[in-house]
Amino acid sequence: MLAYHNLQQLLLKLGVSQEASEYHGALCGMLCHGELRPQALIFDEMQPDEDARAALMGFSQDSLEELQVPEFMPILPDDDENLLTRVESLASWCGGFLYGLGIGEGMDIGKLSEEAQELVRDFTEISRAGMEQDDGDSGEEEERAYAELVEYVRVGAQVIFLELHVPTSTSNDAGQIQGNHTLH
Repeated sequence: MLAYHNLQQLLLKLGVSQEASEYHGALCGMLCHGELRPQALIFDEMQPDEDARAALMGFSQDSLEELQVPEFMPILPDDDENLLTRVESLASWCGGFLYGLGIGEGMDIGKLSEEAQELVRDFTEISRAGMEQDDGDSGEEEERAYAELVEYVRVGAQVIFLELHVPTSTSNDAGQIQGNHTLH
């Protein structure tokens, strides 16, 4: 799986100004309803070289596999970045996730379980998150609150994925996920 900065570099190489966390969130939202089409997010008007296309497709496949294991993590800046940057990226990840989830064909949030609907509402609130600009130092309490939010988003994305994902095998040619995957 690409790290935050590596994904950001790949997106920049493709001429995409979208932040890495937002892109990963949108991709994960799409994967929740069975779509493996990263090109739908950024390739509409561009013709990336084959290496960049292959790297993005590989990243998408890795993201699908990651969503299915307990170690899944949203792609966010490293903990050595200031807290404000990390909070903004988490908000972007949630906003991207909601976008990716919402573009699914026939997607109706109202048909999700109450738990999943609550997660969508919470992700909406998190996508609006921000902090007061500070001197860059964050206290233990703020760090703990951020870590708890990341954990909530991590688990919440997997809950939504499991509720919506109904595949039997992965098909790169069709651009659709078909398969039966289980979170262990």
